Amino acid sequence: MNNKKNIATLAAALREYLTTPQSELGPNTSLVVLFPIINSQLSPQEYHQKYWDCLRALRRVDTKPWPSHIPTDTDTPLWKFCFNGEPVFSAAMTPSHEKRRSRYAPCFCIVFQPNFVFDILFATDLKKKAAISKVRGLLADYDEVPISPELKNYGDATGRESKQYFIMDENQSSPPCPYTSLDV
Repeated sequence: MNNKKNIATLAAALREYLTTPQSELGPNTSLVVLFPIINSQLSPQEYHQKYWDCLRALRRVDTKPWPSHIPTDTDTPLWKFCFNGEPVFSAAMTPSHEKRRSRYAPCFCIVFQPNFVFDILFATDLKKKAAISKVRGLLADYDEVPISPELKNYGDATGRESKQYFIMDENQSSPPCPYTSLDV
C-alpha cells in the first residue's frame, strides 16, 4: 500500500481532486480511496498504523508547503491534515470495524473531504448545529456502539482532529497519531 508507486498515484489523484473546481465537484463531495482486499484480517491497531503511514507518505511527496495557519503538531486542537496546500478532512474505514458500522468497509478505505464541504455545512451556527445533529442521529441509528467521544468540534481544546480520522470500533480512546508531525 505504501510503496512509492502507489503513493505517487494516490498523491496525483488527490492533487487533481483538490484542484478540481468546486462547481464541478458539488457541495457534498468526497474522494474515496479503496485499497486491495487482503487475505488476512489486520487488527484495528495495524490498520491505524497503515492509515497514518499512508498520510505521512502523502505528506512526504507533497510539493506544496504546509499552510502557515495550521499547526504541524498532530497533538494540537487546530491541527488537520493538509495536502497540496489545502486542509482536508480524512477518515479511515476498515474490515476490522464491526460494531461501528459507519467506519466499516470490506477493504481498507480512506475518505478525503476538502474543507469547503464543511464551510458550506457549517456556514452559520444554525446550519452547523443542524448538520451535527443529523449526523449524530444517523450514527446513533446505524452504529452498534454509542457515538465516539472523540467526535468533537474542530478547535475544541479537549479534542484532536487526528483522533477523529481513525475512530476505534469500541468506545475506547483512539490511539494518538504515531507521528508528532507528518513532516518528520
